[in-house]
Amino acid sequence: MSEFASEPSARRELAGEPSAGRGPLAGVTVLQAADGVAAPYCGMLLADLGAEVTVLDPEGDRTRGWRADGLVYSLLNRGKGVAEGATGHDVVLVDTDSLARRPELRSHVEAPTGISCRFSLFGPDGGWGDAPLSELAAQLLSEATSSVGDPGHPGRAGVDIGSTYAGIFAAQAICATLACGTEPEVIDVSTVGALLTMRSTLWVALSNPDEWWGFHLDSYTRPPFRGYRCADGAIYFDLRFAASVDWDALVTELGIADVRDDPRYPALLVQGAGPTGRYADEAREVWERGFAGRTVAEVTALLRRYEGNVFPVLEYPALLASEQVAAVGAVVPATAGVPAHIAPPWEFSATPLEHDPSPAP
Repeated sequence: MSEFASEPSARRELAGEPSAGRGPLAGVTVLQAADGVAAPYCGMLLADLGAEVTVLDPEGDRTRGWRADGLVYSLLNRGKGVAEGATGHDVVLVDTDSLARRPELRSHVEAPTGISCRFSLFGPDGGWGDAPLSELAAQLLSEATSSVGDPGHPGRAGVDIGSTYAGIFAAQAICATLACGTEPEVIDVSTVGALLTMRSTLWVALSNPDEWWGFHLDSYTRPPFRGYRCADGAIYFDLRFAASVDWDALVTELGIADVRDDPRYPALLVQGAGPTGRYADEAREVWERGFAGRTVAEVTALLRRYEGNVFPVLEYPALLASEQVAAVGAVVPATAGVPAHIAPPWEFSATPLEHDPSPAP
């Protein structure tokens, strides 16, 4: 019997009484009985929120054998301990793979005493209820591959987006359940369902559009956006108040006044001012001709005079070395056994988080 079932202290604290410790989930115990990405990512978020997360059989986690010397395992499981048993926890994270390998874990979803969160490919019911977890299968089933790569050549997203989204949604559901009651609960989260949710706005746009253009429609047919080239880098920009821009002054200052001779000029720049514009692809050559002899800083200053939004398009080394990343503390420096990694995306004023620097078990 879980201690949580007889004395729901963690839920009582979350319902109104402040918890002492290293975050809002201090005092909550979590058993991570599944490996891969989805459950460990959820466990990582809960640990970052202050929960005590322990891993059942960490030696068997398949991410240990992935490339880069188990880097994925090290990052997903930082700050966690080794579970001494499979009972006595407030929250249990399992998936269809772990339930197939370890039948004794089935009691957590068949007769839960606390919160059990089960991850699956496409839900626990139906013909695919026992399907093994597969990130590529989730991306293919949700059509996520159609918006990756060049038009007509879909590709797998470079990160495990389905598993990561599932971990995020699971953490949200667990926090809601902790806050709202004391009854045992089984939460089901699927990687395909997570991707379907994230792509739902796109499909709504496709259902009955007034016109067949725009970001949610063009993602199937337009090439990936990699920025507008300047002399020393690339930028993203848009002109927020295009209707009030002095276009003659802007193109003159950019040295592309000859574009006024193009019969498409009125629509070409106004509706192609940025990557989401209606004629952005046609206008790219015009803008890049105006940016070619200027640095990113110079183009930024110029466009901001016309009330434009401008941001550099950065690769990861440049982004992580930027002043803004340092200002917000977005990167946690490496410690013994834990490589440098991205910090949690939230901050709490009343219950500050205390980062656990301990390495993965």
